[in-house]
Amino acid sequence: MPSYLKNDLVKWIVSFSIFNSILFILFSFRYSGYVETASSVLSWFYLLMTTIGHLGIIPLLGIVLSVAFSFLLKKFKFILAVSVIFNSIGLIFLTVDSFIFSQYRFHLNKFVLDMLLGGGAGDIFQFSGFMYFITIGSVLLLLSFELFVGNWIWKKKLYLKIKTKSILIILFSMMIGSHLTHAYASAMSYSPVTKNAHIYPLYFPLTANSLIRKLGLIDPDVLAKNKVMKNEQSSKNMKYPAKELKFE
Repeated sequence: MPSYLKNDLVKWIVSFSIFNSILFILFSFRYSGYVETASSVLSWFYLLMTTIGHLGIIPLLGIVLSVAFSFLLKKFKFILAVSVIFNSIGLIFLTVDSFIFSQYRFHLNKFVLDMLLGGGAGDIFQFSGFMYFITIGSVLLLLSFELFVGNWIWKKKLYLKIKTKSILIILFSMMIGSHLTHAYASAMSYSPVTKNAHIYPLYFPLTANSLIRKLGLIDPDVLAKNKVMKNEQSSKNMKYPAKELKFE
């Protein structure tokens, strides 16, 4: 094991990131109401791997930033502040994104940010003083909670007890499994999997249609059948016109 990974501060950074991975995964339940019913064992496994692998990996991106700072300034309080701010921004992003997705079925993007932060935001969004109070209070509560847990893990030396290596292997395996499953399902036009690929933010699933077909990993008969089923499902989902047309 590299010597820098034996450093207590680095072990704490990894352990604290894993704790936030659990929080991110729990936050995924805000999107559960928009998941289309999984109709096969593979689609259930795909949802499980995507939820744990994708959302669980996001907080781990902060490890690189925190470890880099730990080499420059080996002070726990400073690294704690950096980690808390990074993870809190991530959780706030998920919360805002889930509200937007519940209303419009698309994720937070540059267009929405321009509306929220632009000069005309007050004309588009109306926020009462009470809403500002609740928002600021919630952010402060989140920061306090993150600081409390971070200090607790450090003082109790829980970073020495957590099986970080095993947990990281599970998270990365889930993430890779999610992308490989989607790549195969996309090449097979298998809609029970691909129809839920848009649920989570910052998720850009792997596709390799041409490569998989060139390798001969697809049964042409199954592919044709899946395309027919996909088209039939699309026809059933389209309800137009919503009311009977009347001509006078």
